[in-house]
Amino acid sequence: MFNKTNNEFFAKRLDDSNIRDYLCSLDSGIDRVEVVDQKLLPVDPLLQNNYGEDGDCTLTCITTCLYYLSKRQHLQLTIPFIYKGVEQIAKKYFYNGKTYGTIPFFTKKIFDEALSYFGLKQNTVARYGKIIGYDDKTIKNAINNGRPVILSLANDGRSYYEHHSITICGYADFKICHKSENLGLTKTMFMVYDNWDSRVAYVDFNGISLFSSINY
Repeated sequence: MFNKTNNEFFAKRLDDSNIRDYLCSLDSGIDRVEVVDQKLLPVDPLLQNNYGEDGDCTLTCITTCLYYLSKRQHLQLTIPFIYKGVEQIAKKYFYNGKTYGTIPFFTKKIFDEALSYFGLKQNTVARYGKIIGYDDKTIKNAINNGRPVILSLANDGRSYYEHHSITICGYADFKICHKSENLGLTKTMFMVYDNWDSRVAYVDFNGISLFSSINY
């Protein structure tokens, strides 16, 4: 189950309007999909178009996380102020928003230095390579501990997100009921803000490329 290749959703955004159809498309025997658990952190979604250069997806994610942390720690920091500081720090680590953007191996350094610069208290974690460095439980535990996760990936398995960074802000556990089974299986879909749209989108962990990293 969950191994079917389906071109219907190739290069398409997954959101609340089609997530159930996507899950049903994973196997011809599925007849019902329902949410059994869900957690969404109160993160403010930011859009790349409102800030710096075209290749600033990682910087937008870092700003998103810093603004979320600043509110939790009751600091009066504005989003433009945070973004400007993050951008200045990123340039020390070879950031170029007009060409390749941010080198993933420097995301943690930018994140850590920005936290210190703005007086925010948090120790960050970086993990490289799906399955090798992190798995779905790693992300889920971070969300349950109130920490949004920056995901940088080569591909999401459907070529909607390619060489992009997004902010995982929650998850939804879906019960997938199969016609031939008495009991349904549970599949977790991660809820993300992708810097392109202010609405929640979904990412299937199974499709995330091995060449990827998380920071939180």
